[in-house]
Amino acid sequence: MIAIATGWDKLDAKTEEVFLANGIEDIQVVHYREFFLEQRFDTIVMSKNLVGHIELEYLFLNLRENNTRVIYLTNESDKEELKLCFMYGIYDLVFDPITPELILKIYETPKTFADVKRTFLAINGQGGENTKANDVDKLMKMNKNRAPIVQNDFEDFTPVKSDMERFKENLMEDVSQGISAANEEGKRVQSVDNNFIKRPQAYREEEEERYDQTSKEISPLSEQDFPKDKRRIIKETHIQSNYQVPHDYKKTIVLISPESTGKTTIAVNMAWYFNKKGIKTTLIDTDIKKKDVYYHFPIEAAGCLSKIGSTEEIYDLGIEVDRNLRVYTEYKDINVELGIYDLIKLVTSAKRSSQIVIVDLDYSLEQDIVRNILEIADNILIVVDQKVTTLNRVPEELYMYREQLQNVDLIVNRYYNIKYLEKERIATTFFQNIELYNGKFFDINVNYVHTIFDDARSVLQGLADRMPTIQVRDNLLEKDIKSICDRYYLVDSKNAGKMF
Repeated sequence: MIAIATGWDKLDAKTEEVFLANGIEDIQVVHYREFFLEQRFDTIVMSKNLVGHIELEYLFLNLRENNTRVIYLTNESDKEELKLCFMYGIYDLVFDPITPELILKIYETPKTFADVKRTFLAINGQGGENTKANDVDKLMKMNKNRAPIVQNDFEDFTPVKSDMERFKENLMEDVSQGISAANEEGKRVQSVDNNFIKRPQAYREEEEERYDQTSKEISPLSEQDFPKDKRRIIKETHIQSNYQVPHDYKKTIVLISPESTGKTTIAVNMAWYFNKKGIKTTLIDTDIKKKDVYYHFPIEAAGCLSKIGSTEEIYDLGIEVDRNLRVYTEYKDINVELGIYDLIKLVTSAKRSSQIVIVDLDYSLEQDIVRNILEIADNILIVVDQKVTTLNRVPEELYMYREQLQNVDLIVNRYYNIKYLEKERIATTFFQNIELYNGKFFDINVNYVHTIFDDARSVLQGLADRMPTIQVRDNLLEKDIKSICDRYYLVDSKNAGKMF
């Protein structure tokens, strides 16, 4: 069984097509790392773009424990990824330019260490055309051409080391001295120990900490500090680090509530606010029964959510409500069945094409689905109102997701400044020391509390006119919606709407 899990929908689809065309039919496209913890495959085609909560190294460890072959898509300049691959014996490396045909070729003809030896030497500071690594090849070739040695050759002689052994010792000594000299002179910030990738995790962490401390004390290197054959790698690495996507550039914001507290209305208005500020936004309605998002926009039934499981081009199914806003919802009379991987696939596909993905998470979905969506969220917002009955029930109902709700914010909808029910008091009184029916206690750690003023008239008018509430004239929600949105994605007018 082969899993295709590159993290790019189009590449997954094209690779599957090429494999099928060549008679390889036992294939499954996978969109989430955790899937490999539940189901085994003989071969996996993947890259770091495959989303999921578990770390890449932990995933490699699990795959190799099960003797799963990994064909890994990467870049020759990404040394940390390559170190992980060599650590876990992954030699089927596919470098840019990546094509489905190249992936098929490597699948049919597995690589050995000899095929990637130069890459291994390069990331360990021994690459280049005129290095001792090439001399090792020559000596190995010479050694093969020597006359066979028999036992009589050693009689009456003291054993001596071979040319190869002496050369290897000299090579290691030169490397060791070179690293020491570079550290003393402050010219090699990223020197790499030849045995680094073979060390246990504890020693690796100790080594990383030592190099981090060293790097703080060393002045920056220039290209002139290295031979010409190294400058290209340094330049490419420097460019890559300068143009990495900022952490806050793409975000998945999930709104959840086990009660009817106006969650969908808030999600719709947040999406509309980002849209009007020029931020490419996707709104996903996961309530496959009520489908309330549909009634907040002037849209017609488009067969959107109902087709998610039957196509790879998921993003194209979204309803384009405005220039910067796509919505995934469905008409009330259309039957929708979504599994965990359909929703994960939808969220990850939307995040690749949007700057903000807002998920209106239906609490009645299967627990595994809710947990997985919460796991991949960048920000989780619990929506409540000021009813004491609601405030008492909500934390208890969220108990089953306590592991995913360790770092959340709260939205108090329909808010009034009432004594003993101020927003700060709500967080401490109702979300700390929560007592369960069995006598146990637990906490939901709330970082920040938002409030939204009660403006039922504007909400009703917006639904009547099929428009977001903040479009209604003289509404009282816009200021609060703006405050919430700006906390999670501060709009920069110069960069609004731009994508890398």
